[in-house]
Amino acid sequence: MDNVKNKTTRAPNFSTREKHVLFDIISKYKDIIENKKTDASSTSDKLKAWARNSLEFNSVSPNFVSRPILSLKKFYENKKKEVRKQVAEERKEVLLTGGGSLPQISKDSDQEKLLGIMNPDTVFGINTPFGSDAYLIPNTVDNEENDTPKVQDHEDIVIKTHEDPNNEISESIPWKKYKASDLATPITSCLKTPNKQNTSRRRPATVVRALTSSTLAEKYERLVDMSLSIAQMELTKMKNYETFNSLKLENLKLDIEIRKRKTEITPKI
Repeated sequence: MDNVKNKTTRAPNFSTREKHVLFDIISKYKDIIENKKTDASSTSDKLKAWARNSLEFNSVSPNFVSRPILSLKKFYENKKKEVRKQVAEERKEVLLTGGGSLPQISKDSDQEKLLGIMNPDTVFGINTPFGSDAYLIPNTVDNEENDTPKVQDHEDIVIKTHEDPNNEISESIPWKKYKASDLATPITSCLKTPNKQNTSRRRPATVVRALTSSTLAEKYERLVDMSLSIAQMELTKMKNYETFNSLKLENLKLDIEIRKRKTEITPKI
C-alpha cells in the first residue's frame, strides 16, 4: 500500500498552447533566469523568479494542469538543449564541403522565442575574426573618389629606368624556342643583387698557436728553467729534511742506549 501511495503519476505532455504561455512568462524574467552568476544572491533571485513563473503559469494554465517548479524548469532546460543542437546542426551543414544544396532542417515554432530568451553566446558562440569560424563581412566599395591627391602630368618629368642600353629586349619574345638549358644563362646586371656576407654570431674558437717570435721563445725557455730550478731546490730541501730526521732519530737511540748502560753500572743499594 505504501508503494502504491508513494508512486508518482506522470503528468501529460506540454501542449502547444502551454509552451507559448510558458515561454511568454519566462521572457519577462529572462535577465534573472539566464544570469550566469552563481553567487548566493543570484541563486536566490533565480529561485524567486521560478516561483513567480510557476504561480503565473498555473493561474492561466490552458489545460488546467498544475505544473510544479521542477517540471517547468526541466522542460525549459530540455528545450534549450534542443535549440542548441539544432543550431549546431545548421552550422555544420553550412561548413560542410562536397557541393549540393543545403538540406532543409525542420524548425520548431518556438525556436525564435527561445532564441530571444537565451543568451546568444551560449547558442552561437563568441564571434571571432580568425579562422573558418569568422563571419565574412562584404567589402563595401564607395563610389566616391579617393581622397589621395593625384600626381599631375608634367612635361619636364623624366622617368629613368635601370635597363642596360647594350641589352635591348624586344617586346615579343619567342618563348616557344626556349629550352631548359637556357635557364643556365647568366643573369643580367639589372637583375643581379649584391651578395651580402653573412656575419656569424658565434664566439671565435680559441686556437693555440706556436711561438714563432724569438723574444717569446726566450721568455718561455727562461720560465721553464726557473720552474726546473725551483723543483730541484724543493727536492734538495726534502732530502735534507729527511737526513735531519734520520740523524735526530739516531741521536735519540744513542741517548737511550747510554741511559740503559748507566742504569746497569750503578750499584744497587
